[in-house]
Amino acid sequence: VGFSKIYCLLTPQYINNYFPDASFNNTFYEAFIGAGWQTDRRDVAFDPALGWYLSSEARANRVYSTDTHKFIQVDSDYRLYLHGFFSHDKFALWAKGYFRDRDAGPFRTLAAGGEGSLRGYPAGFFGGTLEANNGAFFSAEYRWPIWESEPFNIFMLEEFYAGLKDFFYRVDGTLILDGGVLWDKFSEKLLYPFSTDEHGLGAGFGVRVLVPTMRQSLRADIVFPFYSNVGLQFTSWPPMLHLYIDYYF
Repeated sequence: VGFSKIYCLLTPQYINNYFPDASFNNTFYEAFIGAGWQTDRRDVAFDPALGWYLSSEARANRVYSTDTHKFIQVDSDYRLYLHGFFSHDKFALWAKGYFRDRDAGPFRTLAAGGEGSLRGYPAGFFGGTLEANNGAFFSAEYRWPIWESEPFNIFMLEEFYAGLKDFFYRVDGTLILDGGVLWDKFSEKLLYPFSTDEHGLGAGFGVRVLVPTMRQSLRADIVFPFYSNVGLQFTSWPPMLHLYIDYYF
C-alpha cells in the first residue's frame, strides 16, 4: 500500500418534505461540487500496524441550490498506526473533522454517538441542543493479539474463492478511548474556545475476530460514557455495547 490521488466530484441532491409541518421551504434541489485528495502510507490496508492515512475533501452547494443555506464544507480524516509496547501490539489513532463556513440549515445539522464516533453513547446522542455545523472527533485504540488459529483449507470452496485458501482467524483485544465535540459557528470556537458546544468522552475495551485472508473482521466493543456536558455532567448509565463488521480505522 502506498498511493496519493486527487479527485473532483459533482453530486446532485433532491430533498422533499423532510419536515412536513415546517414553516420554511422544505423541498429543494441542489448540486455539490468539490475536490479532495487521499494519501495512504500504511504498511497494509487491512489491519495495519505502521504508517498513516490522510484524506481531505472540500465541497460546496453555492453553484446551484434552491435552498437559502449555501455553504462550504471541509471533511478531514487522519489515521496513524504505531508499534505498541510489545512486538505484535499496536496503537491505532483516528482524528476526523467536519467544518463549515456558515449555517447549513436544519436538514444538515451534525449529530454524534454510536459506532464511528463516540461509542460510549447512543447514536445521535450529541447534537440535540444546538444546530451543530462543525464537529471534531478522535479515537485511540491499543490492540494486541490474544489467539491465532492454524491455517487450514475449506474443502473444495478454496477453489472458488482465494480468501478460503490457507484460511485462518485471529482474536485480538483492544483498549478504547473516544472523544468529540460539536458546535455551531467555526470562527466562534477559534476565538472563544469555551463557547457553547456539546462534548463527551468514553473509554472501554473490545474484542475483534479477524480473518486476514478474507480481509474481514467482527467487532464487539463495550464503552463507558465517563463524561459529557449533555444531560448529567458525570454520566451514570450503563456502558454501550456495539457489535459491527470491519474496522472504522
